[in-house]
Amino acid sequence: EPTNMLDVRAILWLENYLQTWPSTILVVSHDRNFLNAIATDIIHLHSQRLDGYRGDFETFIKSKQERLLNQQREYEAQQQYRQHIQVFIDRFRYNANRASQVQSKLKMLEKLPELKPVDK
Repeated sequence: EPTNMLDVRAILWLENYLQTWPSTILVVSHDRNFLNAIATDIIHLHSQRLDGYRGDFETFIKSKQERLLNQQREYEAQQQYRQHIQVFIDRFRYNANRASQVQSKLKMLEKLPELKPVDK
């Protein structure tokens, strides 16, 4: 938390200094304005994973929301697809004419990767 004990002039000086820093530096802060001013990349730790985002803090927030929304849509689409296949299997499970189709659907269902619900 580099900005906790600094006044406004010191924070502005630190922002300008860190913007010209020649190499990588890791900054932990809760000050959004400070992060927007100096961050070029954000690393987000959640669910025992690290996700990297390019840009300042505001870009990170937008990108993270989009990623979560896309994951949720993908999860819901897969659940609907699984349900659709399961309905077919349940309907024609005991039909001798469609036994091969039911077996192929069962194999397809087993091969589908299982997506986890979005953890917010």
